[in-house]
Amino acid sequence: MPDRLKGEIERITFYNEDTGFGVVRLRSGKIITGTLPRLSEGDRIEAEGEWIVHPKFGSQLKISKIVILKPEGKLAILKYLSSGALKGLPKNSAKFIVDYYGEKPLEKIDKDPQKRLKVPGVSAKKLGKIIESWNEQKNLHKLVIFLQKYDIPLTHASKILQKYGDKAETVVLSNPYQLIFDIRGVGFKTADTIAQKIGLNHDFPPRIKSGVLYLLENVANSDGHVYLPYEQLVSLCQKNLSVDLTSYEQQFNELITERRIMVVNQNVYLREVYDSERIIETKILELSRPKHDDTTDFFKNFVLTLKHFSEEQLEAVQYSTENGFLVLTGGPGTGKTTTLKGIIDLYKKCKLKIALAAPTGRAAKRMAEVIGLEAKTIHRLLEYDSQTGKFVHNKSNPIKAHLLVIDEVSMINTFLMASLLYAVDRETTVIFVGDKDQLPAIGPGNILHDILAYNKIPIIRLNKIFRQAEESRIITNSHKINQGLMPDLANSKESDFFFMEENDSNKIPDLLLDLVKNRLPAKYNFNPFTDIQILAPMYKGNAGVDAINLHLQNGLNDGAVIYTKGDVEFKLKDKFMQLVNDYERDIYNGDIGYLTGLDDEEEELVFNFGERDVKFSNASLDDVTLAYACTIHKSQGSEYPCVIVVLTNEQYFMLKRNLIYTAITRASNLLIIVGSRRAVELAVSNNQEQKRYTSLFKIPGQAENINAPDVIF
Repeated sequence: MPDRLKGEIERITFYNEDTGFGVVRLRSGKIITGTLPRLSEGDRIEAEGEWIVHPKFGSQLKISKIVILKPEGKLAILKYLSSGALKGLPKNSAKFIVDYYGEKPLEKIDKDPQKRLKVPGVSAKKLGKIIESWNEQKNLHKLVIFLQKYDIPLTHASKILQKYGDKAETVVLSNPYQLIFDIRGVGFKTADTIAQKIGLNHDFPPRIKSGVLYLLENVANSDGHVYLPYEQLVSLCQKNLSVDLTSYEQQFNELITERRIMVVNQNVYLREVYDSERIIETKILELSRPKHDDTTDFFKNFVLTLKHFSEEQLEAVQYSTENGFLVLTGGPGTGKTTTLKGIIDLYKKCKLKIALAAPTGRAAKRMAEVIGLEAKTIHRLLEYDSQTGKFVHNKSNPIKAHLLVIDEVSMINTFLMASLLYAVDRETTVIFVGDKDQLPAIGPGNILHDILAYNKIPIIRLNKIFRQAEESRIITNSHKINQGLMPDLANSKESDFFFMEENDSNKIPDLLLDLVKNRLPAKYNFNPFTDIQILAPMYKGNAGVDAINLHLQNGLNDGAVIYTKGDVEFKLKDKFMQLVNDYERDIYNGDIGYLTGLDDEEEELVFNFGERDVKFSNASLDDVTLAYACTIHKSQGSEYPCVIVVLTNEQYFMLKRNLIYTAITRASNLLIIVGSRRAVELAVSNNQEQKRYTSLFKIPGQAENINAPDVIF
């Protein structure tokens, strides 16, 4: 049974307009917190939820529902009008209005416009705006009460009201699935829950349409599919939507007519995914042209000065002078960085503008360190404009560079790659760098794999392992794994690769804590927070990411607990990872930050992300997670001085060759595998990759027909 609380608001301690999270003090001294509608001092509310104890601010009611009650009596109305709740109303006019119009002043003014002129110091025009504000407040409060019936998050209330106005309730009741397309943050499951409460049938046409789009979007994001074969999509729809085939086909055909989906060769695409893939094709084919300019001879002469380059490396430099597009691929130790330095040095000598970018912040930082030039994330390179919701750089405003180098291409999904190439000028030389044996991108597409399978564009494959690299067991073992061979697990004192066998997964967290806290800092002078990264295949289990993070937070971090959200404690110095792209605050999926403090006034946590501090409200804390350990997938594009890889038999269904290969190649100085020898054997032997349905360069004649919209994907 939820706890209930009723009272008048004394003070709005904190409120985030973007997330709806707020902290409010009542005149009784009680505090309510949680996702709130827009409130004002003097508002009377009735709330229900559960009492929690904040470590710093004490007892609070964490609300699940809230109702705004009308102010009653002249005193309450006076407080409300004086609070600034109504835009444009001078505080000194509040008493006059109450004295003149009684206990329902705004309703009376609204009904009798002629009396507006009798408010001293307030023009009729201004009073019109005040009444408009009043109506907005009334409608919002009414909408909040309505939405709570259907468990719609209160954070959406203002957006829904802004979009639909006084038709909001009608839209929700007639077609809740419209919210999916109009209100950011509302997905199919939320809309389906509302529809069920309203009593709409499963064969409700908008439900079927939205369901088809949802399923296509879901397989794109979770499984990396650009399309689904028609029969597979039909099977998914029948399983998840519980509708007969006839109903499905009718709505399916309407989606085609509306150009929201595409069907090509009996394969079904989301329109935006299809267009993105065709943009990639068009731009790569456009860029992959021979160059004919005055600098070519100089470039050829420069190549002759590269005395220590292999034949493959010289060929790569030569290609960069003769073509507008080049793919440079190879495993660790094959000289990708050396080759890039040669190419970049060439362009620098010609005083040409160079741009470097990578999918993640850590990958960009690593690129900058090894190349010696500034490197940006792709998002920062394209420059997101929060006002328009688009990238600044696009077809009409391309990236200004003679040479554009993109690292870790295997990580880039179809949407981001389309946005990137759409902003590349045809005179720019583009070089893609990547390792095809790494894990594929999160999201739709398998771009590097598809490009390498295409035989009509310049590709340089670096295969030779250089002598210096051969001295590293990290590199030699990674190549063994890639070939399906067991790595050398024998330990030697001077090695950079160690195996610590522990078959009992219950003991692994303690072993990891000892390594990170004591043994590795003592022997190698590693910083436990910044130099060491633990990687595991999955979140759950005794040796999963979640359990390891909690164990290391408790055992390693002696910082004070400064905030609590649910079961999660936030301690000073804690290491966190951003989980989603946040364009507004310029932080992205995979970025690492450290908790440095709490802004008491705004009740926001402060994280340091390398070069700057970023504040997080309660609601935005869902976008970060402890990162003493992270999944191998989340480590893509990053490199750490020391990596500890956890591999246990319990993780058998996750163990694949490209997974362990990706994990090992994240380490620059030291790699330790902790776990079971059998788990290593299982991972190395399993070369089965989940098939991704992609069609890059596989649909003849389609690329030329795409005129891409100027949008961010």
